[in-house]
Amino acid sequence: VNMYGITETTVHTTYKILSKMDLHRRENSNIGVPLNDMSIVIVDQNKVPVPIGVPGELLVGGNGLAIGYLNQPEMTREKFIAYPLDYANRTYKYSFQESKKARYYRTGDLVRYLSDGTLEYLGRIDKQIKFKGYRIETGEIESALRQLPKIAQCAVAIKKYRDTAKLVAYYTLKEDVEANTRPQKLQSFLSQMLPNYMIPNLFVKIESIPLTDNMKTDYAALPSIEGCAVDIHSEFQKPMTASQKILASIWEKNLNVENIGLDDNFFGIGGDSITSLKVTAMAREKGFSVNVSDIFKYQTIREITKHCWSGHKSLLSYEHSSAFSMLPKQDRVLLPVDSLDSYPIASLQMGMIYHTHYSPDSAVYLDIFTYKINATYSHDYFIRALQKLIDAHPIFRTTFHLD
Repeated sequence: VNMYGITETTVHTTYKILSKMDLHRRENSNIGVPLNDMSIVIVDQNKVPVPIGVPGELLVGGNGLAIGYLNQPEMTREKFIAYPLDYANRTYKYSFQESKKARYYRTGDLVRYLSDGTLEYLGRIDKQIKFKGYRIETGEIESALRQLPKIAQCAVAIKKYRDTAKLVAYYTLKEDVEANTRPQKLQSFLSQMLPNYMIPNLFVKIESIPLTDNMKTDYAALPSIEGCAVDIHSEFQKPMTASQKILASIWEKNLNVENIGLDDNFFGIGGDSITSLKVTAMAREKGFSVNVSDIFKYQTIREITKHCWSGHKSLLSYEHSSAFSMLPKQDRVLLPVDSLDSYPIASLQMGMIYHTHYSPDSAVYLDIFTYKINATYSHDYFIRALQKLIDAHPIFRTTFHLD
């Protein structure tokens, strides 16, 4: 029996009866299902329950839950929280079930439900990182990578490479496996299981994954990328045509990578959605009929030049529309009389509005920046400067009408 438990739940919380078949599984530790007198719920960063297969933090409640930490009220308030019973596992029965909320302990452990209803332990929630604007659970990437038969151990971290932050996967191979595993094969495998932003930019083969004294992965001890043999390219094929050379030069300039080949994957060698905007603009200046969606669709120099090369000197031309031209006449009469323009809401904007209303306490679409200026503050000048900023940018004077 594989049992999961923590001191704060005194002690066991879940269990998994093991079979011989479990010895051959390539998943992380399967910790089974909760004990009859225990309750679990898996939540995201907004404390909303997650569906099957999506990682989240494990909350634990039930008869074994501790009162709190002795003489540490702040930590007790942080870790032991009230949570709606409607979200709890329905299998347990105990006295708290009569009330609307029960006490739960925030374990800080990252888990997810498997399709058979059991739990898979992925690691600690403090392994969550923010990369290129996305929150990433490195344990989820590591779990996917371990499903490759050739991989023995792995660890994922953010490291500097040529002055740029990269998402790096370190890995070791099994003893009977050849050492020529190409990064493109690893990326291709992971792309079937993970979104693009979670695919590591670099894959580094090392002799062993460093461990702490208690046999956990020591992420701080992972070697510097600059001191490792990093292979980010596919089997190298030199760009030959004029269009291929032009696009390769644009990629090299924006990705800070030399000798990019025809079949190197844009995202595999460090590209992302932000970089794709720069690459697209520069490519259009050089004669490519290319959009950001084409970068995501074709991803290699060979494929992009095949489908998106026009040969014209520049494609940076725009069709200007007149005010209100994108709005039906019957809708124009509903606008305020002082409106300067109006247009249909974009899908991305609608999605942001939906999530903002769905999770009003979330700051996912709110950036806060603080700057210290050594100057005498004048409220009048500040208001005038702010008004000039609003006057200069129409987006600051834009509102949404959703009726």
